[in-house]
Amino acid sequence: AGTVLAVSQAKKAQRGRAAAEASQLVATVRSQSNLSASARLQLAAEADRRASTPATKGLLLDAIAQDPGFTAGKVLQVTLTGNTPISADGGILLGIDNNAIGVVRDATTLEPLTTRPFRPAPVVAVDTGSRLLGVLGSSLETVDLQSGEIVGQSPGVTARPSQIGLSRDGKTLAIANDSDESGTQAGVSLYDVASGRRLLTLSILEGVAVRDVTFSPDGRHVMAVVDESRLVVWEAATGKQLVVESNGRAAITRLAMSPSGEHIALGRDDGLVEMWTSDDREHFQPLDIRSLHNGTISWIDFDQQSGRMVSTSRDGVAVVWDTTTGKLATRSRTFGGRKLSASFFRPGSATNLVSIDTDGRTWEWDLQRDVALLTTRPGVNLGATVSASPETRVLASSAAGMVAYIPSGGAPHEVPFDSGNGPKRAIAASADGTRFVVAYDGGRVELRDAGSGDLLIAFVRHVHSLAFDDSQSNPGDLMVALDRGGTRVAYQGADQRIEVVDDDGTSLPPINLSQQRRNLQAIDLSDDGSELIISTQAGEAIWYDLEGIDAARIAPEGTGFDAQFVSKGRVTVVGRDGAQIIDFRSRQATKRFAFGTDFRRLAVDSTGRLLATVDSSGGVQLWDADLVARIGEVLHIRNVSSAVPIRFSADGHYLLVSGPEEATWVNVWTADWPGVACSLVTDRLSSDDFARFLGSNGRADSCS
Repeated sequence: AGTVLAVSQAKKAQRGRAAAEASQLVATVRSQSNLSASARLQLAAEADRRASTPATKGLLLDAIAQDPGFTAGKVLQVTLTGNTPISADGGILLGIDNNAIGVVRDATTLEPLTTRPFRPAPVVAVDTGSRLLGVLGSSLETVDLQSGEIVGQSPGVTARPSQIGLSRDGKTLAIANDSDESGTQAGVSLYDVASGRRLLTLSILEGVAVRDVTFSPDGRHVMAVVDESRLVVWEAATGKQLVVESNGRAAITRLAMSPSGEHIALGRDDGLVEMWTSDDREHFQPLDIRSLHNGTISWIDFDQQSGRMVSTSRDGVAVVWDTTTGKLATRSRTFGGRKLSASFFRPGSATNLVSIDTDGRTWEWDLQRDVALLTTRPGVNLGATVSASPETRVLASSAAGMVAYIPSGGAPHEVPFDSGNGPKRAIAASADGTRFVVAYDGGRVELRDAGSGDLLIAFVRHVHSLAFDDSQSNPGDLMVALDRGGTRVAYQGADQRIEVVDDDGTSLPPINLSQQRRNLQAIDLSDDGSELIISTQAGEAIWYDLEGIDAARIAPEGTGFDAQFVSKGRVTVVGRDGAQIIDFRSRQATKRFAFGTDFRRLAVDSTGRLLATVDSSGGVQLWDADLVARIGEVLHIRNVSSAVPIRFSADGHYLLVSGPEEATWVNVWTADWPGVACSLVTDRLSSDDFARFLGSNGRADSCS
């Protein structure tokens, strides 16, 4: 017994020392503001290895969330010019330095391709594989930029820099013609570089001004912007104009065609991105894209395999798209408010990208390193946390129907269905993953099979649609709920009453709401569908026994802004005084959480590990449920306000956040965080750094 006691006390003392060391390491790392991202990630992993506490988890979370996913590269000190995307001109960066000297750089190495100074700078340049060619001066002569030799005759016309394009092989020059009072028709004329002879004029039926003339990478097509906001595409050999329909009205700021010739993309001044795809390179069909940009699109580029497209906006956001689906290929990158000139794929790569800001600073990032803590995908989502064996899925609406995302990896599964009822407003999923309910802008509500998308039942009484008239409303404002098996639906009807309907069409007596309780903030059904709880925008929570339609107010005004079932007989509510877990039969709080801040949204992990709250700005805060201690700093998620619903997945692995146009999931399984942190490390700590931060107890293989 004495030996057992001594061993127990020794282990306890050892744990105490480890916790103290971990606490000291957390404090040291947080005090070092100049630490590199890689150093912070490794030290956070080491602190958590010593003792996993809310403080070490918080350091890990912050290190991962703040890791930009890119590393600083060369400082080019050039302003990019020209209109041709990188992948379309053989990997050329064309710009002007601080002395207004033209600079030509290799997009792979970022090194200068020539030491010859150019003033004026080349208006367009291409690498033919054997010669580096550019068009210089107002006479539009084509010049070998390395030797200075003129390689072609001047076409004998003048044009602004934005009105000139050079084919990838250096054989054809395209020059835009504006219409004039003499009756000259707007269009683009093609000239043979060697002879200066005009080959063909590509006319425009309607239009005055033409700019941003660009050849496709294979030279088979010519593109141009007409009258600021229209895209026109021609076949270079025949002059045939192809039909590419676009509804955008803002000025076009970038355009590009993929190397395969099967995809066209453009960006506009208002941040809109459009993309089309074609099987025959003649008939282009639009892809449904929900742009994540809020600033002017400054650059668009395709990878050389034509599988991905990257768009860049002036507000410092770069987004990579899948060219087959029009969906996000990875999480968007935000560059700390810097104004970006371009983001482009390194020639020959679909995963390595470079971003350049307006000051010529560069960052390099690798999509293969993207082990995302936080993932955002387009599509309206309302509490769509589906735990279906063997994996968690996230359901969100898509243009064609519903898409099931798999957070752990794997291709998303799209379930198309055509209801003819207009845009989808929200999707709520059953916890077992078999069914979902969808609500439309017009107020119609349908219950559908999650595997096939087949309609099971449509509800006669429409969902409450007053929220549609409120410019401040979100998709989450639609009050729709499902029980665990998807057999019972509850929603606020158009007549303001709560409707409860079974999948066989049986309706329970509707629940009348008093005038002051009609503005709901949340609605939830118990797992078996026998009980319902609502919370109002005034912060009042009311519980209902649906079998007997008994009701009880379990949280007075200001204390029940968000209410949800957590287990049999228990409900959690959040308000100005913190959160409570309430036994609604006795109406007594069994546990209280004093957050010290006024929150409007709350999620409780069913495993009992974590809480999550949303503040007035939309920031998401994680908490240790036992200690009621904050874990890390607030997570900021794009386009999220305090009104959006948040819920944990049934297995506790992810936190689901429902934005107005996007669904976001955060990996909150803290056991994953050390591995995620280590996967983001690019530079190992030196032995000196280990000794400085960790002393003699340091382990150089924390991220082995």
